[in-house]
Amino acid sequence: MSSSSDQDDFDLDKEVVNPELARELPSAASMRSPASQSSWSLFVICVFMHIFLTGLHLTLLVLGFKLQDHSFTVSDDRLNAVTGTIFDYVTLSPNVIIKIYLVPLLFVTQKLALRKDLHLEQSLTAMHDKSRAWLSLGATSVTLWRYRSLLSLRQDRGQLPNELKAMGTILCVLLYFIGGIALTILAPDLMLPGNIVGDKTSFQRLTSYISNIGSDRNQIAEAFPIVDIIPLLLSEQDVSTTGLTGNLVYDIPNFATDGDVHTNGVIFDAICQAVPDVVQSGDPSEVNSTYPLHVHDQLADIHVAPSSRTLNLRSTVWANASTDAPPPAVMLLASTIPVLDDAGLSGTSASLDPQAIPTRCTVPSDCSSVSSIQVIACNVNLIALPQQVQVFTDVFPLATEYNQSLDVRSSEWVNWTLPDAPTNPGLFSIGSFGDLAPVSHTAQFYTIEGFNVTANDTLTMLEDNLMEALGYYRDDVHSINLGDLEGALEQAISAVYWRAAARAVNDNQTLDNDEFDFDVKYSVTISRKTTLIAFTVSLAMTVLAIVLTIPQKTKVHGSPGTRVDGLGVLELTWLLGRDKDGLADRLGEVENPTLVHLREAGKRIPVAFCG
Repeated sequence: MSSSSDQDDFDLDKEVVNPELARELPSAASMRSPASQSSWSLFVICVFMHIFLTGLHLTLLVLGFKLQDHSFTVSDDRLNAVTGTIFDYVTLSPNVIIKIYLVPLLFVTQKLALRKDLHLEQSLTAMHDKSRAWLSLGATSVTLWRYRSLLSLRQDRGQLPNELKAMGTILCVLLYFIGGIALTILAPDLMLPGNIVGDKTSFQRLTSYISNIGSDRNQIAEAFPIVDIIPLLLSEQDVSTTGLTGNLVYDIPNFATDGDVHTNGVIFDAICQAVPDVVQSGDPSEVNSTYPLHVHDQLADIHVAPSSRTLNLRSTVWANASTDAPPPAVMLLASTIPVLDDAGLSGTSASLDPQAIPTRCTVPSDCSSVSSIQVIACNVNLIALPQQVQVFTDVFPLATEYNQSLDVRSSEWVNWTLPDAPTNPGLFSIGSFGDLAPVSHTAQFYTIEGFNVTANDTLTMLEDNLMEALGYYRDDVHSINLGDLEGALEQAISAVYWRAAARAVNDNQTLDNDEFDFDVKYSVTISRKTTLIAFTVSLAMTVLAIVLTIPQKTKVHGSPGTRVDGLGVLELTWLLGRDKDGLADRLGEVENPTLVHLREAGKRIPVAFCG
């Protein structure tokens, strides 16, 4: 089509349209609608959306201060499959909800703000900067940075008021964007979901089984493989799993809560002391090459198998075999590595005659002959905590707090005296504890001076794992701390009893209150601090939205109002096509069209797209 035909079809100056083309184009009246007629209604919707968001935060803030413990719960019987899902999403996913809500909120605010700019008499540069500022937070920051030239003394004072007004609008846009981002950051912390809370408390009553476990040697023997976890201990750390923390065994809650649960607990307390007047009571056995040691007149002699690095655990047996009472709750230990108290002193030792000569040493650098062995007696007590244990079920393993003063480790050596036979059934097997452990895969080898036979002593699992945990197999360990020995022994005993009790609970559910039957509640806590900040931010965004979007009356008398409702490529092309002031021609006179030069030229070109 020729240029003359174009002029005949659509004359911009005379607004003459080819009749055939006119039937395809909307009328002028329709082009003015809905943009000019819907600005105020859209503004009301925009303000309402902001007020709704602010009111939501205000409601949460009021609830946070009025509710007990600023939290609320909903019972499980009030939640069916549909409402339960809605409850989860509404209370536990505010981050997603607010992000979704901010999308139409930002769209409406941006649309109204850009439409408002079309009604203002301003420079072309100001119009450009305002529309560019709405692209993103980064674009807004860069655009605002360009106004640093206002601080220059060479600034044209005649343009200063208009530029300050434009900069103020861009600053409002920047603050609005920051507010929206702040709400998305704060949203996850508005309401903190609690865990399930049970009205009818249900526990696995491990402590109730301990007494029965102690009198059943088979159950303890079957649970012994649990001591394999002992070598995993690091310095000053405890075994920790559900129902067991260090030497504490406690009843396990069958539910979770965002607070602490009070439950029963018992501790195994080992007090190790020096055995006075311990002596070798005879020649080494020619059958098994062990040394007999006398520790007490009422107890049978123990037999030890020494090498350069070994820890023998021996059970207590009455010297009088006809005694019906269970042996005392004592474990006898014999160590060839010195066990020192906090003062650096070792306990009593028994001289070995003749000396033991290690072979196939675990630590090759330490194969010296053994002329003595330190003997220790550890009394074990089972203490029921007078105050219940605090169990925190919102972490795993479960965290516990209890009165640690009941669990006191020895700091210095004292002489041991034989305790009475235990009356607590939970301690009946302690005297035989060492013999109940299965054998390990580790053996100690040594010869006895003057003997031609090499002794082969296979360690029990308990001995082997305690030695590994305490460092007997490390060449840089030359002594053992008394408190560490007591702690490792306590944890080994507690772990075995815990495992045996847990197996009994699984096999026998007839004990009271062991069911998993309890009323469920869902707990949600409102963060008052975060909600207050979010309320302030949403209120500020409401004020900024009103400032940025409130419609302005056109200053051009008789204007029918802007016929476009955005500043995209199509809208700008239409506006420039209707322009009678030759804005494109005037801006086209810039020879070097960089953004800096175009902005400077645009500052001197006033615009008012109002008709």
